[in-house]
Amino acid sequence: MRSARCGTRGVLRAAVLSLATCACNGPGADWVFHNGTVYTADAERRVVQAVAVDEGRIVYAGNDADVEPFLGLETRRIDLHGHLLLPSFTDAHVHMLEGGVSLDACDLSKERNAEAILAAIARYAATHPDAKWIAGSGWSLAAFPDANPRKEELDRIVEGRPVYLIAGDGHSAWVNSRALAAAAIDRDTPDPPRGRIERDTASGEPSGTLRETAMEPVQALAFDVGPLDALRGLRRAVASANQFGITSFVEARSTTSEYDWAYRLLDLAGMLHARVTLSLWLDPARGDEQISEFASRRSHDFTRHVRAGAIKIFVDGVAESRTAYLLEPYEGGSDRGAPNFTPERLAAFATQLDRDGFQLHFHAIGDAAVKMAVDAVAAASERNGPRDARHQIAHLQLVDPADWPRFAALGVFADVQALWAFPDEYAMELDVPLLGRARTERMYPIGSLARAAAPLAAGSDWPVSSMNPLAAMQVAVTRSDPEKPGGARLGADEAVDLATMVDAYTIGGTRLMHQETETGSIEVGKSADLVVFDRDLFAIAPGEIAGAKALLTLFEGEIVYEAKR
Repeated sequence: MRSARCGTRGVLRAAVLSLATCACNGPGADWVFHNGTVYTADAERRVVQAVAVDEGRIVYAGNDADVEPFLGLETRRIDLHGHLLLPSFTDAHVHMLEGGVSLDACDLSKERNAEAILAAIARYAATHPDAKWIAGSGWSLAAFPDANPRKEELDRIVEGRPVYLIAGDGHSAWVNSRALAAAAIDRDTPDPPRGRIERDTASGEPSGTLRETAMEPVQALAFDVGPLDALRGLRRAVASANQFGITSFVEARSTTSEYDWAYRLLDLAGMLHARVTLSLWLDPARGDEQISEFASRRSHDFTRHVRAGAIKIFVDGVAESRTAYLLEPYEGGSDRGAPNFTPERLAAFATQLDRDGFQLHFHAIGDAAVKMAVDAVAAASERNGPRDARHQIAHLQLVDPADWPRFAALGVFADVQALWAFPDEYAMELDVPLLGRARTERMYPIGSLARAAAPLAAGSDWPVSSMNPLAAMQVAVTRSDPEKPGGARLGADEAVDLATMVDAYTIGGTRLMHQETETGSIEVGKSADLVVFDRDLFAIAPGEIAGAKALLTLFEGEIVYEAKR
């Protein structure tokens, strides 16, 4: 297959080809897909049967009969056999580099109880005798009393080496005694700002669980990632994304210029098969001097497919460790959690960053945190004047109904992680005791936001949870466990239809990234970023959506993933 070339030439060539009376007189288009269901995600949400691609661009989208002029001697003709062709997906919130680097670490995401988690750690330690640290992620907070595992459990199974294990939510870590000693954390170590060292109630000694910023000193020791590790991990992670049909994404937190370097170098080498927006991390402990640093990174750290124009702002933490910021107290007390900024400081940062042309990417879990984020955008808009900024708020576990219409009014994207919106052990064993049943049922109000016309995008937060967009779509449609279709539901009124989620993962995500004129829908002139599935998602039972598989992913008209036959 020929490499992608000038898109304008491809569109002009399409016009000539369309006038041809016999396709066999020329080479034809590079690709013709036909006899399928093609959901275009265009303004009319057309469903067509055929698509032609030439020189990396879509040159035709319509019925089977009219695609014939694009067939030629060199055309690769794909009979879809009724299968579904979609625009490829955009993951609006993913930790791609961090997740890629952790692929070789101890993966605990599939273990559901403490005994299985400990057994998996012991196996990993035994099979990695040369590892200086036993590092990993994915353990379930719900597997341990009060989401607070102890250091002694790790001390018993790993001798002589420090252990650092990030929880499945990414906001807690489990460490052993050697790891605490390596980071010089003891009973006299104060809790850091915006963090907490869990302690033994009798002795005051650290018990083995660290929350939020208290994780950082140990993490810096456990995950000492070199440049080659970063490149290798990023390349593997993007390849995994391509297997799910993802060819655009927002890197959710780029903490240092090393992140930018890895992306830039991979793209310059022609090995980054995706469009990327980097979200540069705003450190709550620092001041306005960061903004000039962001401006420098934005001007230098970009390539053809990479831009560093977004700023990641953690407004709060997570509910499971009582660090999410709520309008009403957690159950059984007066604690509402605490934000990482005062409202005034957050609004000041937002106003200055918005004035300088940055896109704001908020992490907000609690309803008070979401309100603070929306208020900050409103303050920026009032002071700077409205602009097409497309700021985003990710996670949205709880949202005050009064704030639902404000997303549309301010043009703020609701970046939903739909895979979390079912009654799993986090919801039922951790959230219900902390939030109460009524608030838990109101979590992840995707339907309410959609009905309020909020611009929707969708992300995975991988490696916190699976990157698979189809699993998230199934949960959004069913509000039940994707592995147990037809089971218990969480907030059934918040379900949405499949087209809403497909749009969020396609044209919605590319709008968020300011790239909707280039990709995100199947229209003549746009980049041929496409994915073929082994079945028509719109024609199967909702409980079967997650089981569909991508057969082929194209990025700019080139194959970046093809399933083994």
